[in-house]
Amino acid sequence: MPKRTVKGSGKKIPLNMRTTQELREKINRAAGASGRSLVQEVEYRVTLGFAHDRQTAIENELKAINRRMGDATGFRTAVYREMRDITEMLTLIAILLHDKDLSIGEHDRLTKMTKHFAMRPPGNGTERAND
Repeated sequence: MPKRTVKGSGKKIPLNMRTTQELREKINRAAGASGRSLVQEVEYRVTLGFAHDRQTAIENELKAINRRMGDATGFRTAVYREMRDITEMLTLIAILLHDKDLSIGEHDRLTKMTKHFAMRPPGNGTERAND
């Protein structure tokens, strides 16, 4: 005799399972406290387990997104800092080009910045490979 197939959601189909006496007693107590039958309690608890798994997966994805955003924010902050330093250096160079005197502090800052940029190793990964 072929097995019956049940179509549509909401229709109940049998699920036979074995468990320990201890777990069955826990389920019975939970069912009594909730007003559900034993089978309804098992179905409810299994459904909660799947919902928990889904929630955990979403939380893990959100944590990964937050980490990536944090990395991007750190990179963006470093780029802004570099742009600020370059702008300051160019401003000091412009002062020199207009035959104006730099203060001692401006001169020291320009010297320090020039050394900072000169000490960077060439090829920081931003150049394009030969096609």
